[in-house]
This record gives sequence, structure tokens and C-alpha cells, in this order.
Amino acid sequence: MRLANVESLFRGIAFMYVFFLTSIAALLEYFTRPFYYPVLGKKLSVGPLTPWDRIVRWFFKVFFELYGIDVHTTFHTKPRDDKNCLVMFAHGSNLDPPSIMLTFPQMTRFVAKDDLFKIPLFGKVMRNYGHVPIARSNLKSAIESLQRAGELVNHEKLSVAISPEGTRRRSNSLGSAEQFAEFKKGPFHLAKSAKVDIVPAVLMGANRLWPPGQLFPNQGQLFLRYCEPIPAEFIAKSSIEEVQELVQKRFAAEIRKVEDKVIFDSSKRRFTLLFVVWGLMVSVPLILKLLLF
Repeated sequence: MRLANVESLFRGIAFMYVFFLTSIAALLEYFTRPFYYPVLGKKLSVGPLTPWDRIVRWFFKVFFELYGIDVHTTFHTKPRDDKNCLVMFAHGSNLDPPSIMLTFPQMTRFVAKDDLFKIPLFGKVMRNYGHVPIARSNLKSAIESLQRAGELVNHEKLSVAISPEGTRRRSNSLGSAEQFAEFKKGPFHLAKSAKVDIVPAVLMGANRLWPPGQLFPNQGQLFLRYCEPIPAEFIAKSSIEEVQELVQKRFAAEIRKVEDKVIFDSSKRRFTLLFVVWGLMVSVPLILKLLLF
């Protein structure tokens, strides 16, 4: 087995350990929220981020640090903390949602395929956090999911992220507009009913770091660009096709080809957190055994 594969396996085991602890913390927060939040909720919040949001964001910071991935983010116009919106992102990798959740000023809820919600523990956490499952093969269910996403935007004043491509592209990113899959109309019906701005987002390098079919991501760096927002006023007076075309133009204007030598830059190989997590994995059970037995 190659050294890189062994390293990836060690990082994967460490990640699952952190994921388990974070999931327990997230579920505890969820079930204790009715008791502590009325008293301490505002004090524990930072700007638009609730304590729950901070747990999730901390988890993704650990995730990217464990795998040695740097996320370089730029904004055409940075959204205000108090103005929710609809993030439409080009989807080519499992790194796309965590990158957005880590970097977007507001914590977003995602419309994601329903298979993810069937994963033990992970699916429970996703539902509790407010993400919306969508069964793309069932039209009635898909419409209900988009209606639920609309409620998050209109009534709960949350930002929602959705991919107009519907699912991850299986092909490698080309760094050009030709790489994008055909846009679905559902996300654009959601945009018209939500009456908020669309913020298009493109990720460069994510597909190369974690392509579909690969178990763990590679170490390197990706580049996330939040494009020029599309105003709610334009969406309201335009047809679905016109809004689709403008989102495609925003994607095409920002997508760039990034060379592999840049994406897979290993000059910042980081092992400190990996060693700390493995140290906890080994030492905590031993300490508990000594104390309890």
C-alpha cells in the first residue's frame, strides 16, 4: 500500500472519531436547546451564528485541517449578515457543501439528496440541523422538498444552498463553462417563490481533490468564488429561462482552470491535529479504564 494511501486512511479514521464526537455534541445541543437557549442563546451566539451553527462550523474547520485542505475564498460582494439569500453552487465534489458552510457569512441549510439522510447518525444530525432531503426520482416529493426550502427562506429567514445541476458531475472539472451539467428548473422556481437574491458560487479544485467515487479527499487547496449576486427584483420580473441563463453566465465568468501543481500543493503538510486526535483516541480509553477499573 502506498504511503499516501496509509496517510489518507489514518486521516479518515481520525475524521470518523471527530465526526462521532461532534454528532454527539450536536444532538445534545438539539435536545437541550429548549432549556438553555431562552436564557443563554444570545450570549453564546456570534453575529448570525447560533451555538448549533458554531458547532457545525468548528467541525468543518477540523475536517479541512485534518485533511490538510486550504479553502481560498473571494466574494464579488459580501452578503450582509442580516440578509438571507439563495446560494446556487456548481456541484462537482463532496467538498462543495462543507466549503460553503465554512465560508459563507450566514450558516446555510442545504437541499440534498435523500440518500444522505438514511445514513445512521449523520442523517439524524442533518435533519435536526434543518437540511432538506429531496428525492429527485419522485416529482411530488421533490416539489414538497422545494416548498420546505422556500419556508426556510421566507418564514425562518435562513439562507438555503442548492445546486442547479441537481447532483455532482461525474466528469473532471475542465475549468470552463462546458463542464456544467444541464440545469434543473426546480431551483429556479424556488428562487422566484423565495423572493431573495441568488448568490452563484463556483469551486475550483474541489473536484480534483475529492472526485466522485473516491473514499477520502486528497490534501491540497481549492478556490471558492462567490459571484456577483442576482437581485430578487430581476428574478421576479424575469422568466425561469432568463434566470437560468444569467446564473450560467455568472458561473462561466468566474470559472478558471487551476493546474494540478497548484491544487495538490503539499508545501504545507500538517500533521499536528492528526497526531492530537490519534493521541486522544488512544489515551482517553486507557485513562477511563484506569479510573473505572
